[in-house]
Amino acid sequence: MAKKHKQSDDKNKEVIEDTNSACDCECDCSDDCEHGGCSDECTCSKCSETAEPKTEDLLLIANDKFLRLAADFENYKKRAKTEKDQLYAFISAETINSFLPVFDNLDRAAATETIDENFKKGINMVLTQLNQVFDTLNIKKFGDIGEEFNPQLHNAVMQGESDDLETNMIMEVMQKGYKINDKVIRHALVKVVS
Repeated sequence: MAKKHKQSDDKNKEVIEDTNSACDCECDCSDDCEHGGCSDECTCSKCSETAEPKTEDLLLIANDKFLRLAADFENYKKRAKTEKDQLYAFISAETINSFLPVFDNLDRAAATETIDENFKKGINMVLTQLNQVFDTLNIKKFGDIGEEFNPQLHNAVMQGESDDLETNMIMEVMQKGYKINDKVIRHALVKVVS
């Protein structure tokens, strides 16, 4: 048993001696350097380049990191603004869409004949005020008789013949369409000349 233990001690000593003589950097300067490899006293060009980065290099690295961080922050600001604008448009469209049936009913009430002129005048005043609010919010109506049919704006629910209008023109509007900026809130329901 003593022999086996002594042999393993000899192997451990060899491994320790090999690791102490090995160079920490990746250069092969032990032949060129009088100090026998990379150490604090080594002055070969390979070791001095890898041992300690120059101040200029550190400054360039720090500047590069700063520029990348600044670019990332600018991209974040642009992305956040785009998301905010999209969210605002979506919420505005959903809110306005819930008011459109009320607006349609007021429009129908204003078009209906009535004996009481004060009642009709009151409905027209409310419609005028609602139209002003829609103008302020940049909400536009579309889908008038005589407009050209556009499948991105209109839903054609019927077709018919007309002597006054050309083919593919709107001849009757069942329900007005609305859009805010370029986003369609509700498509117009129309009858088109075939």
